[in-house]
Amino acid sequence: MNPETNWVPLTTAVSRLMAEIVCIPIEAAGIPVMTTTDAYREVTGAPGLPVEILVPEARLAEARAVLAAYQDRPSA
Repeated sequence: MNPETNWVPLTTAVSRLMAEIVCIPIEAAGIPVMTTTDAYREVTGAPGLPVEILVPEARLAEARAVLAAYQDRPSA
């Protein structure tokens, strides 16, 4: 990843697990994605804390479209 990339928030997931699930279609679309971490969660392993999902600013509109299509899909 380019260290000069300007990362911007796409959405916030309710937990680390949900963040990983949300990242799957974004990564599958070829969009780089990363999630925030905080020292408290890393040290304690506290579950259920919100996780912010970030994408490069230049790909934000594309990532929003991928996320919207993923959220609008029929559930199995």
